[in-house]
Parts: sequence; C-alpha cells; structure tokens
Amino acid sequence: MDPIRGPPYHGEHNEVNLREASSGYFTTLGAKLLRGRYFTDAEDASKPRVVVINQALARQYFPGEDPIGKRMGNTDLAPNSLKEIIGIVADIKEGSLNSEIWPAVYDPFNQSPETYYSVVVRTAQAEQSVLPALRAAIHRIDPDIGTIDEATMWASSDFTE
Repeated sequence: MDPIRGPPYHGEHNEVNLREASSGYFTTLGAKLLRGRYFTDAEDASKPRVVVINQALARQYFPGEDPIGKRMGNTDLAPNSLKEIIGIVADIKEGSLNSEIWPAVYDPFNQSPETYYSVVVRTAQAEQSVLPALRAAIHRIDPDIGTIDEATMWASSDFTE
C-alpha cells in the first residue's frame, strides 16, 4: 500500500488490493458509496490524482478518523505520487465467500490507463450468452484488441471455492 501522508512511514509492509476502475465500475457491481464521491470520466491524467478506498482500508488505516481529503502516495511521498482520497465504498467481495475482504484502493482508469484490463458487465441475460456479444463489441471498437480468459463471475475459480 502507498503510505498515507501524515503518519510517519517506517518501512512497514501494508498489503492491499490495488484496482484500476472506470467511473461506472462501482455502479455496475452495485457497490454502495458510504462517504464522499465516486471518480468521474473527466478525472484523467491532466487532473489531480484521486482514489476511492473500501471500508476495510478505512477501518484498518483510519480508525476513528475521516479519510476523505487525506492523501497517500509512494514510499517517499513524492509529490507526483500523491492521490487524494475522495470516496469510501462498502467492501466488495472479490474472492470466495469464505475469504477475508482485504483493504482496497481504486484508482481511476483514466488517470493511468494500462494495456491490460478486465471488463465487468452486469446482465439480466444468461451469463454465458453475453460473452460472445461482449467480445464482438470490443472488436468493433478496435479489432486489434485481444480478448482472453472470458468467464462469468460464477465460473471463475475465485467464486467457486
């Protein structure tokens, strides 16, 4: 985890899930905003860096405090690494039902887009029937985008333990 500006950093190893997410990620998953706000598509690389954290991170690293408006960054807190916490979401179950929920940091995808990403879709249709249509939609955007490991959440090994 990135150190939090304020408390001294003594080289401790804090593990969290780091996620890059689109502005629609939380609503797609039905994640409840507890405080603050979600990031928007307008928050791109030209804007100040922001993050949303989950409730587990707020509980573990900000006991009795309000993390909204606090800043976190890399181990030396370099100015270009600092990100403002703008929101707290309810914990999202990202693994098997009996697994512990880890603290998580969600960075806006538009602030540092990667070349590899996952697509999450909510549907009322049979999950398997959506995969070919989703793959076709991605290839309509750009035929050179590769798609691999398509799976429903229920078929994913993380959700079947």
